[in-house]
Amino acid sequence: MIYMEELRKLVGKTFLNSLVAVCVGAFLTASGYVLTSVFQVRIPALEIFDQVNTIANDSAATRRIAEDNRAGIQDNRKAILDLRIAQDVAEYDETLSGVLGGCRIGTVCIAKFYLRRTEFGLNCGLPSAIPYVENHSRAPIRTQFVGFKPVEVGRDWETLETPFRVPNSALPGDGGFYVRIEYPGCVPDDPDGLIYESTITLPFEILPAE
Repeated sequence: MIYMEELRKLVGKTFLNSLVAVCVGAFLTASGYVLTSVFQVRIPALEIFDQVNTIANDSAATRRIAEDNRAGIQDNRKAILDLRIAQDVAEYDETLSGVLGGCRIGTVCIAKFYLRRTEFGLNCGLPSAIPYVENHSRAPIRTQFVGFKPVEVGRDWETLETPFRVPNSALPGDGGFYVRIEYPGCVPDDPDGLIYESTITLPFEILPAE
């Protein structure tokens, strides 16, 4: 009887140890699955983070490129403006220019331009020119020179007398005279190119026809 009792205790202990071993094994297996799942989730998450970071860096680079482009456009606009200013062919002194008085409709008047060529303008050839008379708020009226042909001027200031006819279609009152000029050969690389430029407008009074 004592032997059978010891045997039962031994079997019970063995069963308990087996049960504990099974539970521990199951726990470790489940833990391994959970850890494996966690690492499997973290790895794609890290990949997504890297992709987002890459996109953010690309966006920042794109913004920098856009800002550089805008700055370049502004620089180009300034360069074009500077080039246009530098390409003036002639410069005028308004205080020493004017139209002689007594200008009646249908008669000849004399405009005097005090001018010289710019450094750039020295490259230009003999110009062609068309005179215009402004009259009140009306559109400029094309008119004609009287005994005058365009000439080339140099870097020294000089007075250029320009006789013109006051158009018959003009009205008495305030008027203005200017010349639209076409300059050839200003750009060595473009011998056929033309530059268009207007003189300053000289104000004068248009008197009624007699």
